[in-house]
Amino acid sequence: MEKENKQISNLKKILLSLVLSAFILIVLSLNFVSAAPVTQLYLGELAGVHNEYMYNFNVYATVWNNDYPAISECQMNWGDGAGWQVVSKGTKNSWYSVSNTYSSIGTKTVSYKCKNSNDAWSAAISHTIEIQDITPPVVTFYVGESALAHNSSTYSKTIYADYYVQESQTSISQCSINWGDGATSVVNSVIKSSWQYISHTYATASLKTISATCQNSVGLLSNVASDTIQINNLFVAPTPPTITITSPANGGTYTNGTSITLNANADQAVAWTYNLDNGANSSFVPGTTAITALTGTHTLNVFGTNSNGTGSSSATYTVINPIVLVAPIISITSPINGQSYLNSSLIQLNASVTNGQTVSWLYNLDNTGNNSFVPGNIVSALSTVGNHTLVVYGTNISSGLVGSASVNYNVTALSETPPINTIATITITSPANGGTYTNGTSITLNANADQAVAWTYNIDNSANLTFTPGVTQITALTGTPTLRVFGINANGTGSSSVIYTVTNPIVVTNGLNINITGVNPSLSTYNGTALPVSINFTSDDYNLSVIFNLYNNLGIVINSSSILMANNSFLPLVYTIPASLANGTYSLYLNATNSLGNSSNVLIGSFSYTNLSNSTSNPVSSPVVDDDEEASDDDSKETNVVKKLTTTAQTSNTGGTINLGGNKKEASQWFSLENFLWLLGIFIFLILVVIIMVLAVRRGR
Repeated sequence: MEKENKQISNLKKILLSLVLSAFILIVLSLNFVSAAPVTQLYLGELAGVHNEYMYNFNVYATVWNNDYPAISECQMNWGDGAGWQVVSKGTKNSWYSVSNTYSSIGTKTVSYKCKNSNDAWSAAISHTIEIQDITPPVVTFYVGESALAHNSSTYSKTIYADYYVQESQTSISQCSINWGDGATSVVNSVIKSSWQYISHTYATASLKTISATCQNSVGLLSNVASDTIQINNLFVAPTPPTITITSPANGGTYTNGTSITLNANADQAVAWTYNLDNGANSSFVPGTTAITALTGTHTLNVFGTNSNGTGSSSATYTVINPIVLVAPIISITSPINGQSYLNSSLIQLNASVTNGQTVSWLYNLDNTGNNSFVPGNIVSALSTVGNHTLVVYGTNISSGLVGSASVNYNVTALSETPPINTIATITITSPANGGTYTNGTSITLNANADQAVAWTYNIDNSANLTFTPGVTQITALTGTPTLRVFGINANGTGSSSVIYTVTNPIVVTNGLNINITGVNPSLSTYNGTALPVSINFTSDDYNLSVIFNLYNNLGIVINSSSILMANNSFLPLVYTIPASLANGTYSLYLNATNSLGNSSNVLIGSFSYTNLSNSTSNPVSSPVVDDDEEASDDDSKETNVVKKLTTTAQTSNTGGTINLGGNKKEASQWFSLENFLWLLGIFIFLILVVIIMVLAVRRGR
């Protein structure tokens, strides 16, 4: 009896082991259930842009997916009757775009779904976008014998078609002109709301009907505008006389107070008249009538009239005051008149023209002959011992007039002189050595010395010029010039130099500057209920497309709102922070784009929200755990996996639904052949364990 009880007890243990094995088998199978993919979607007229409405038939869906195993297929339903279509599956965890072109306006509902390699489908996520009515362009049209002229008949076989295109929403892609003789002209560069023209030459004379039609960038055609013109078969029209003015010469220069004989000729017999600077007309006799030259620039208009019409010509000339030639006035700044130098000194030969003429330079030392020189250079001949007379000549390059100046100085041997005084120490304070300046600006020259000196300077070894420190200014010119400054007195010449850089000014073009000037109420007042916020800003352009984007602390846009502005009367703009935000930190940005495509993205402000009664975060505002990463023993990662498997769905503020989990119906698809074989192996292993236990019981008996 005791043996039987022991056997019954052992059988109970075996049965309990089988139950526990079955339970373990079920738990292990659940671990092989693969979650459905996660997807996100938003729509816009450009890739990566979110719009609620647009004026373009081409719509971009910007989508995102994530799953483990890998995504095997994604489908889009564009809501145009074509049903679900396979699209690119992109790269997981990365946004990508697909597009569709609609054939009609209206509200379009677009859906997106993906499945993984276990054939588990995500729930279809949907968004809507409204394609608003696009009005065809309107063409205004007329023709004439010249540009922007309207004629019903002409003797010219060259005709101009003038057209004006109105289009309020899109650009004009092209206009087509039908000339009515089998020829057609296509214009691909069309400026809307502006008169434009194109010409055509006919081979024959007759009544011509010309028409024009234009097409906008979304393919809508305008009205057909037309006009007619009669080209008369008259090959020789009356030709007005051709006038040529021979005196005064066009572009000529004359001296004030002199007489100018009016002279002109024509290819026909004419009666002559003229006026000066569009004054009253007067008759004249070519080659005889004279006018007095008066200072200024004048236009002479001459007319020749006969039965064929009036021909005309004009000539513009300049009258200047008599030039009074003056010789250059020369000033020698080194060597100094009456100064004594040592023969060991290097004497600089420096001179300037004080009445602003351009000259060539010569010097003559003690009547030994003329020699050319460049002001500011060292001339060794000046340092010979003795009393010297130096004459400097400056010859005007244009007039040839010569100016001169002379100085007397003395050079003594080193042994004949008392101790040498120290030359002046020069310090340049402006421009700064190594400084950077803007092209075209003024730089004040400033320097100081430890002795009283006469000041000169040059730039890049050009001719020396005198200057007054703190007063004289130079113009900054692009490059890296070297400024040399000299201080001259009885002790000699001290010098210093600086190198500075001049750059072209930075010119900002096609920019868009946005400055937030007011936010009411403060973003920090958000308490979980919807909060309308009034926003004021200044801009250098108010014809704008404005998008408000609300970002969470991960940089993901969780809500957007857009508006089209025509001018600043639309201000202030109002954006409503949605209710029931998850706990976290948020930033609100204003993104504005003008008609030229220039844009600016400006932070309006940031705020934090904490709801103590809400302990879970919005699943949309945090990224899904990457299933490609290796699992770790970290409890926090296990918690994230559990959250991922148990989360069902979250609806975004813009209407899209993001499915973060599967459903019971799809769970049957999670058992692949590989999972089945693995579970079968576990089952066989458990049977072997049971058999071993039974054998052990029998041996115990």
